[in-house]
Amino acid sequence: MNEQYPSVDGSESATDMPPNPEVLPRHRLIVLPEQLGYVESADMEVIKAVLIEALSHDDPAYPKLLGEYRSKGMKVVDTLPRDQNLAGQIGLNIAVANLYREAGWYGTALDEYYDAYVHAANSATTHDGLDKVARLLYDASGAAPDKADLTNACRGHCQLSEQAFEPLEGEAALQYALMQLEESGIADATAFLRQRGILQ
Repeated sequence: MNEQYPSVDGSESATDMPPNPEVLPRHRLIVLPEQLGYVESADMEVIKAVLIEALSHDDPAYPKLLGEYRSKGMKVVDTLPRDQNLAGQIGLNIAVANLYREAGWYGTALDEYYDAYVHAANSATTHDGLDKVARLLYDASGAAPDKADLTNACRGHCQLSEQAFEPLEGEAALQYALMQLEESGIADATAFLRQRGILQ
């Protein structure tokens, strides 16, 4: 069963070291649910797309959509063999974190990654390979947002010009995003990005 889980360099336990965003290429988190046995059904992919748009635009319909996604996700988990069920549950938790991140709710995504980490860490002694999954999720729960996260946070509220935004890094990218948000009608762009978890 070990080969089902992704490997993470290093042998430290999940809490021996502080979060390290340098080991967190975004694609690792995107593919992790499937590596844990959680594979979305076709109708779930449709719900997820609608849910991400709803979250991006602060649509009050999103809790109902999220509940529907989780419910269908648990049905997928329940179809897994018994010895893969726990890993599938953790995969579902990570998938929810990923969709929050894609919708621009970075702070909520970190909370979801941390919840998945706790689940994996508590199960690591009885399920081979979950200690490595826990280490990866622990890193995810403390990683700094990147430019893609900033772009996602602005989606649905302002359009960041690819030509103007792409060359910018760090503070310059942030200031450009703040300016675009204010021009689009967001009265307090700094508070807006704090709400999204981009700024502390």
